[in-house]
Amino acid sequence: LSFPLCGLAAWALVRELTGRDAAALVGGLVFMFATYRAEQYSHVQVLSSQWMPFALYGIRRYFDGTGGPDGWGRDVKPLLWAAVALAVQNLSCGYYLLYFAPFAAVYALWEMVTRRAWAERRTWLHLAAAGFLVAAITAPFLLPYAEVRTRFDMARTPTEVARLSGIRVSRTLTIGWAIAGVRLISDAADALTAWATLRTASFQRLGCVDAR
Repeated sequence: LSFPLCGLAAWALVRELTGRDAAALVGGLVFMFATYRAEQYSHVQVLSSQWMPFALYGIRRYFDGTGGPDGWGRDVKPLLWAAVALAVQNLSCGYYLLYFAPFAAVYALWEMVTRRAWAERRTWLHLAAAGFLVAAITAPFLLPYAEVRTRFDMARTPTEVARLSGIRVSRTLTIGWAIAGVRLISDAADALTAWATLRTASFQRLGCVDAR
């Protein structure tokens, strides 16, 4: 179900950001069939990335609500659902817990800055409560992992971290994309040359171009 859910979540987020159905449809399809997701088909936890756009969608909807002085008037339900989505995302994949949770917090702060809402105390209270809810749901599942890691000394060495990091993979992908780009440009140049030659020959046959 992660594929249709990813498409639905991205569709909702892009539609909220742009207000355009066509852009939302394209965004949903791109996120649903992203090559990164296809490469992780054997890792179910990594495929479960639909909660990220759902969380961002909830945060956006919260700030799009009509807010009065000091944050009064904002509907907290979208923020509540955003917190639930973020907590579920944390529990779905540990990688996204480390990578996305800080991004969601930064995004919420960015919304406050761009909307000049940093002086709204009630908005700060809403965000703090949402963060506490996420932590309260996530922490009970993380503490056993931390205890096992400490008891059995399961920390990775710097060598393992370097070997399993994405740096080497990203370099390989970068080189691969560069080679593919060069080949694409070369093939395009060959195709244009062949087309120009064929066009000239056709004109020569029609007597439109001097053959000399």
